[in-house]
Amino acid sequence: MPPKKSASSPQRKTESNARVYIYGGGVSGLTAAHELATRGFEVLLFERERALGPRGLLEPESLGGMAKTQYFTPVQGEPISFQQARPKDLVGQGVEAARYFPECWLEFTEGRQTRTPPSLTPSKESIEHLTSAAEFVNDLWKQEKEGRFNPKLGRLRDMQIHVQAFTDESDERIRVWRTATGTAPGKSKRNAKAPADNPSLNNRVEMTRQVKSLLSRRLSPDLRHRIIPLEGQESGSFLRASSSLGAPPVSRNWVRILFYRPQLPGEHGYRFFPSYYRHVFDTMARIPLQDDQGQPSGGSVLDNLMPLPEIGIASNTQAPFLLSWNSPQTGDALSRTEYNRRRMAELNIHSQDLLQFSLRVLRYMLSCPQRRAAEMEELSWWEYLEGYDLKKGTRLYRYGEAFAHLVKSSSRVLAALDGAQGDARTCGNTYVQLLAQALVPTPRNNCTLNGPTSEAWFTHWRTHLERLGVKFFQGSLAGFQLENGRLVAQMDYLSKPKAPEPHGGAGDKEAVYFVVATDLPSAAQTAKNLGAGIPSQLQDYASKIPVHPRATTFRPRTESEWELEHPAWDRLQTISGIQFFFEKHLNIVDGYLYCVDAEWGLSAICSQLVWKERPIAALSAYQSILSVDIGDWNAPSRELKKTASQCSPEQLAAEVLRQLRVSLSARGQGRPPAGFVLPEPDWIHIDDSLEYLAPEEKSPPLSLFRLARNRAPYLVPIAGDWKYRPGPEPWDPTPQAAPPPRWEHPASVWQPPQGGYPVHYDRLVFAGTWTRTFTRMTTMESANESARHAVNAILDHRTFKHPPATGTASTPSTPSAPSSHWQYPGSPGISGSNPYQRGFFPTTPWGDYCRIWNPEINELPDLELLQQQDEKNFHQGLPHPMDMMGAEVLPSIFSQVPGLGTSFDSLLNWAASLGATLPQASHGLLAVLRHLRSVLESAPRSHHPY
Repeated sequence: MPPKKSASSPQRKTESNARVYIYGGGVSGLTAAHELATRGFEVLLFERERALGPRGLLEPESLGGMAKTQYFTPVQGEPISFQQARPKDLVGQGVEAARYFPECWLEFTEGRQTRTPPSLTPSKESIEHLTSAAEFVNDLWKQEKEGRFNPKLGRLRDMQIHVQAFTDESDERIRVWRTATGTAPGKSKRNAKAPADNPSLNNRVEMTRQVKSLLSRRLSPDLRHRIIPLEGQESGSFLRASSSLGAPPVSRNWVRILFYRPQLPGEHGYRFFPSYYRHVFDTMARIPLQDDQGQPSGGSVLDNLMPLPEIGIASNTQAPFLLSWNSPQTGDALSRTEYNRRRMAELNIHSQDLLQFSLRVLRYMLSCPQRRAAEMEELSWWEYLEGYDLKKGTRLYRYGEAFAHLVKSSSRVLAALDGAQGDARTCGNTYVQLLAQALVPTPRNNCTLNGPTSEAWFTHWRTHLERLGVKFFQGSLAGFQLENGRLVAQMDYLSKPKAPEPHGGAGDKEAVYFVVATDLPSAAQTAKNLGAGIPSQLQDYASKIPVHPRATTFRPRTESEWELEHPAWDRLQTISGIQFFFEKHLNIVDGYLYCVDAEWGLSAICSQLVWKERPIAALSAYQSILSVDIGDWNAPSRELKKTASQCSPEQLAAEVLRQLRVSLSARGQGRPPAGFVLPEPDWIHIDDSLEYLAPEEKSPPLSLFRLARNRAPYLVPIAGDWKYRPGPEPWDPTPQAAPPPRWEHPASVWQPPQGGYPVHYDRLVFAGTWTRTFTRMTTMESANESARHAVNAILDHRTFKHPPATGTASTPSTPSAPSSHWQYPGSPGISGSNPYQRGFFPTTPWGDYCRIWNPEINELPDLELLQQQDEKNFHQGLPHPMDMMGAEVLPSIFSQVPGLGTSFDSLLNWAASLGATLPQASHGLLAVLRHLRSVLESAPRSHHPY
């Protein structure tokens, strides 16, 4: 009998942490699951869509949202893959093709014990599975030969049969051999014996040989040569062990057989990771890489990012050229500046344009966040650069036509912004971050992934989350309702999962939270019956648009505006991509390509150049990918007189290739085009989010299909629109960060005393790129950041509403209600003062807060004092310091003189030639520039994790 506890001895109580249901498997949902599971919460994630995986197998839940890889099966005779409009369902592209290709495990057991070592033979049940799978594939092959196989299911002649063996590592013979040879885990392999002495390898070879023989006897003669044996974990095979069957048990001898065809990796648009990403990089650094066995192999997903420091610029009038994103190196600053100036001049952009632009950017960099919020959210980025005065209707500067076109169009290329319509604060913050990374070196300079996104990132992420205890289900959130005062979630399933139903109901845990991490239209639909708070704001935000730019009155969206056509001032726009696959090798530029004059705002990348495993045409059905983003779907083509949204899939692909060829063929004024030859693509893929519809006839030609719906419209920050975005301003737990402004909310909505994301009905939190974030635009970074804010809200709610029980057995303590003045959770000694005033990062009894990086407090450190001076001016009602000094008066006067830009260029050229004859002056200028650069490089970038 255990000893009796005294009344005074402390009694520990085990607390069961809350259960969290997350709806949406995009970057927001996955980030929320990651942060919550790390802090011990029970997490169940629900994703509505299914899609093909890299091996042509149907994945139970398709993770990654807009960023996921859109695998598709190439179909003979149909080179363009696009999504056809269909009744709304939960199944993604190419699912029909996946249903015909089985996979199975074959278990091997030790046979006759008279042999040394005992032989391995497949079990009777395993042979039956193998026979059934072979007969099924033989029947499909026969259908194709007789012309009865549906061609939309792909080409069976591309099918491959992979055989991969896994050995029982607990086998005594293997253990003894590894110990004797020094090849046990964590040991050096310098003294390893010959491979022939390796019982693990011998077992794998023997099992593979037997399975290949069994398959050869059961498959059609035309299919036998498609059997591809793959060695196990020591071979470095690319074929992962984790599949829909799961990883093989480590205490068995197994062989896995996969029947699959090569899948081509389409995508919504190419992946671009700017150097200023912080939240995404922090998450990636905490996702371990997995080996072929689904086990951590050392390193993290962050290691899969590859820098692309160059960008190619192509125009319709000048020869293509390269610009570097790397920071200037010692000795090349002046030469690079002169090179860049000459390239800009070839695009008809004058030095006066660049001077005016630089002054406006400098003024923005010296502006405090308060002034930016008050003065720049109502202006577009282009209006700010012009120095437009909303009250007077006057403009400070005039720019050349070429420069105006460049600014208005280029912002959509890499950042999904609109220079003409996007608000100046969002565009300005983004540009300052891009400028900072050009001045101060960073470890990762504008990167992309070293493989398809799902394989290089999301597959590893899911495996890690499952290891943390996250459970995944397929299903769609139908909505919420109140049952006896409890908020419950209603679901639609394709198959009934083993999860509580309804979510949050009477049979569920008492401590339950919901995180809605879906896109804007889906969030509005599921929350339409919830009333006050964010749900009420969501309805108008998603369903109405201003009657004209900056209008304070709104009108409902028309059906076409919901689906496709969007006015320029609409917050929802179409920005999607198209991929061209070539069996030939293709490399246009070692980096990103931007076509300045392309009518549809084209940018591109040859993705495979940095892939860890480059595709081989004979095995993958392609060797090169040209992934093109179409930034403007509303501008008409000069050739077709149509916008991208008005084209058929065939016209869209042909016109994109034409615009690329025109841009890459130019060789300058007075020189004939080079006739750039771009190979004809073998396969083409259009973003699955775009659905095309044709007249109801049996087999309509491609020319009759028209774009009917965009299932994933892009939320673009529009001037004057931030004040309408649902929810409060975010809260930054970083030490010394300023608190957000107060947000008025109804009684059914709870908000932490220090501010931040609210909790509705003590259960519901929203996350997604449509919520308010410091990033302020639709990117993977804002998706990740919003999820962190949602998790912080849950941590605060648990702390303030359900504090952990502590005390003694005889006199259990009753936690006092939190005061109206926020205190450091769990730290009674700091009562009445904010923890970040003491320089410590705050935490809660349920775990530390998610880290937040606000771009506006992570700019060039050298400018902080000048920003503080502007903050003093702002609070005193004084103008910006540059305005008080009249720093832009003279350039503004020059700007109004027609033709002065050319004269200004001549003056700079004369100064450059004079500098060549005055080496002492040139050396002095170079010394000043070098000193400035050294100061910038030595300054730490505050709160940057990498």
